[in-house]
Amino acid sequence: MLSSIIKEHNQKQQKVREENDKRRQQTKESLQAVSNELINQTNSDVIKVFQNQQVIENEAKHLHAQVERFNKQTTQWIQTFQQLNHCLKELGDVENWANHINNDIKYIVNNIEKHKSTP
Repeated sequence: MLSSIIKEHNQKQQKVREENDKRRQQTKESLQAVSNELINQTNSDVIKVFQNQQVIENEAKHLHAQVERFNKQTTQWIQTFQQLNHCLKELGDVENWANHINNDIKYIVNNIEKHKSTP
């Protein structure tokens, strides 16, 4: 009778050990699955951040190139405007010179006419 109780007790302990081992293995597998999922999710987010960073860098390079082109065009427009402004000043100088010549000729003509009309 005692031996049957010990045998039964040993069988129950063995069964409990097997169930504990089974649960331990299931827990280990579940933790591994959760860990893998977390790693995959984190890697996915890191990949998205990296891709976004590449897009931003490419757009920044493109924008920098556009700014350089705009600066060159602006410089060319400024030079063209300065040349036009210089030419307009020269035209103003020529017009002023022509007005002075015209006034001088009128003055000379008036004086000649006065001398002709005086006896």
